[in-house]
Amino acid sequence: MHKEITALSTVEDVVREYPDTIDVFMDFGMNPIVCGDPVWGTIGEEADRNNVNVDSLIMELNKIIRE
Repeated sequence: MHKEITALSTVEDVVREYPDTIDVFMDFGMNPIVCGDPVWGTIGEEADRNNVNVDSLIMELNKIIRE
């Protein structure tokens, strides 16, 4: 069973554990990888920084890890 992704989950942990989520971040206009390394910080922090609706992003990320 997969852990639930939340706004407090770090981008780094999510991308490392679930590489398929990279496309979701990209679809929301967020680049989760910079210079070959995952972005540091929480999903909530990065969503705020990129003016992304964090609830929609988290819903899509959790959908991907359940597939």
